[in-house]
Amino acid sequence: MRRLGSGFVFFATAVGLLVGCGDVDDEVEERVGSAEQAQLVCAEDDTVEGIDVSYYQGSINWPAVAGDVDFAISRVNHGGFFDPEFDTNWAASRDAGLIRGAYQYFDPGGDPVAQATTLIDAIGELAPGDLPPVIDVESTDGLGANAIANNVGIWLDMVESALGRAPIIYTGSYFWNDNVGTDAFTDHPLWIAHYTTGCPNLPTVWSRWGFWQYTSTGSVAGIGGNVDRDRFNGNLLELHDMAADGYRAAVVSLDYPTVLHPGESGTVRLKLENLGARSWGAETRLGTTEPRDRDSDFFAASWESASRVMAMPMDVASGETVELVFDIVAPGELGLHSETFNLVEEGVAWFSDIAPGGGPLDDAILLAITVEEGPGGEGGGGSTGNGGGGEGGLGESIWPDRDKLHGDLHGQVGCSISSGAPRDAGSATWLLLALVGFAGARRRLS
Repeated sequence: MRRLGSGFVFFATAVGLLVGCGDVDDEVEERVGSAEQAQLVCAEDDTVEGIDVSYYQGSINWPAVAGDVDFAISRVNHGGFFDPEFDTNWAASRDAGLIRGAYQYFDPGGDPVAQATTLIDAIGELAPGDLPPVIDVESTDGLGANAIANNVGIWLDMVESALGRAPIIYTGSYFWNDNVGTDAFTDHPLWIAHYTTGCPNLPTVWSRWGFWQYTSTGSVAGIGGNVDRDRFNGNLLELHDMAADGYRAAVVSLDYPTVLHPGESGTVRLKLENLGARSWGAETRLGTTEPRDRDSDFFAASWESASRVMAMPMDVASGETVELVFDIVAPGELGLHSETFNLVEEGVAWFSDIAPGGGPLDDAILLAITVEEGPGGEGGGGSTGNGGGGEGGLGESIWPDRDKLHGDLHGQVGCSISSGAPRDAGSATWLLLALVGFAGARRRLS
């Protein structure tokens, strides 16, 4: 990334003076200064240290870098020049345990669709631990403000649509104020370039910065020579949130009954692993999804509500596992039912939200349960033996042939005993009714 310095434009760059980068023959980048304007904005509280790199830094010892900083942003390309170190830096920074990002030096005069495609193809898909992609806006290519803003907008829309994250905009205050000016993109995080030991100077349309490139002559272990140093405006957990890695879970195991009778209860055992940076606690709950906050057909009295099963039974730190055990009660409607759940940090986000969540998806915790008529008919009876026959139903008779015979001949034995009832009591009842019917028949025939 070329340097957006402070104070004034260093015209020496036009003849090849590139601060901290050495001589470059295969690409030319414009250096843009930063005006002295009263829009100084300091960090809100904590900050996190990072770097941004390109092939200028040569071969990098990423495990050593990870001992000094927490994030690294690597250049993809500048126009038709694809950074020869990007693929290595992109993979190795992640392998070293760093939160990673990628940026593209944007040529406003080039095709914004082609440039966006280059970045999208280089990244593939964003994974948990990846920052939103960055567009580096610091040259005009001779275009006016409206044309630059239009092409930047095309790039932003295309990249966000493809990768699902709102890109970060890198720029300097002087350049943006004088050459772009629009406030149409202020919903995108700002990465401000201003080399100072004070607070950075922002373009007038932004009131907060997300990242700050504060020097081009920094140093870290694992890199020989100068490197751009950056700060994130927030703490490490907030940086993980931005990288869709704050609230993330993996399903370790899921056990549940696949067949239930109407009104019958069952037990679900769900084991989850905390893969995110944040701990889970009393505000981390298992809720219904598809859609979210839906009243569940399998609601049980032990749940917190019809849309919230339970909270974490204990604090669950990053890397730990927890087992959630809860009841479900089958609805009266027969057939196959699909019941979906996910974790939600109340008042913050669902775990499937792109950021700060990192998964699983809302349909990943799925119960597929068949509700079928119990042995005593649709009205119950079931495997728990708690019900009688359904309306007009015969249920399951102890002696089905004899029941049918007496019902057909005499019309007087119109009940049958559900297998959910005790067998001895059912047999005695049948015998008593049969004897009464037989005696009545003999009276009529005599």
